[in-house]
Amino acid sequence: MLSAEHISLQSRLVQQLIAIREKEMNYMLARYDAVGTQAALLAGFAVSSLTSLTPSEDDVSNTVEYLFYISSVVTIIACVHVILSTMAVSNWAPGLALRGPTGSMARAYDAARSERTPINCSFVVAVVAFAVQTTLAVYILDAHKKITSHALIATVLMSTYAVFSIFYTKRIHVRFFGDRDKATKGAETTMPLLDNPVTVIDDHPDIAARKDDDGDVREPLEPTRPSEFDMTGKLWKRADDSKRRTLFQDSWRERWFILHDLKLNYWKSGTDYAQNKKPCLGTPIDLCGMEVLVDMADSKWGFSLVPTAADDPRRAWHFRAPTEADRLAWSNKLVLATLVATNRDPLRPAVQGGTLMTPTTKNDEEDSF
Repeated sequence: MLSAEHISLQSRLVQQLIAIREKEMNYMLARYDAVGTQAALLAGFAVSSLTSLTPSEDDVSNTVEYLFYISSVVTIIACVHVILSTMAVSNWAPGLALRGPTGSMARAYDAARSERTPINCSFVVAVVAFAVQTTLAVYILDAHKKITSHALIATVLMSTYAVFSIFYTKRIHVRFFGDRDKATKGAETTMPLLDNPVTVIDDHPDIAARKDDDGDVREPLEPTRPSEFDMTGKLWKRADDSKRRTLFQDSWRERWFILHDLKLNYWKSGTDYAQNKKPCLGTPIDLCGMEVLVDMADSKWGFSLVPTAADDPRRAWHFRAPTEADRLAWSNKLVLATLVATNRDPLRPAVQGGTLMTPTTKNDEEDSF
């Protein structure tokens, strides 16, 4: 019975992750669709300007004429590259994900995601070249070899707007991906990690398939046994919300964390741990009655460890991982540890008499980070 439930839960979790990956794929394809459409419009504008304007050597300087032709051709080439790339990704990625062999979903997702930077760079080049072409069109329409006040005003306006666009784009980027305390105000958005899976599902072919050096998908590794959830590594942790934070004190500190025997502890650095120095917590964090939450809104790969019971007085721990892969690895290990710790002794209460069963030591109280 337990084995059947275990297999059923594993299948359900794989389906949930496949559904999430499908949503990510649809998001990327919609984004590529929008970029391809905008590139087609820019190419149309560039071709119209190129065919409608005929610079004359008697009215326009050779420098303006050459720059106009060069910027026009660069705009068209960059836009055509964006159109072809987005068309290829939008056609091949869904086909591979739906009709390919085992592991095709992960391979299609990785391939579509890897094309993001080249497409974005080509689109930026097209926009910049189109702006240069538009500015030079003013000099051609002015029909004077010398710089006139009309052309100078148009150039100043275009340059001013270009600088303004850079700062405005940076401000928008900060709102989405910058420090949340500075960019936006409001409650944090957290999402539970798929109802605490009881098995490590990273090794499923459609979830963790990776490419080897030849570009082929490797065979998945053997699944990790549920008992193997110890982990060591670097994380950033946030100060306790109850602690006073000053203007000159960073609330995030780098620490060396050790997950062992269903408990979590940390040292100030990996060197301190290697030298067998005392940990920052005199009493490790008991994972019994805790839950892992992944903060999908945190661009710095944040996740949390919070008590499941509303009357549990233990604090919530907020972490940030160095990379997305580290966050996923830590989240999976902690999910297993919390589930095993809670199910090992389900009748043991997390709190007793309003205080933790594990006493807080003086070292715990002094460690604000």
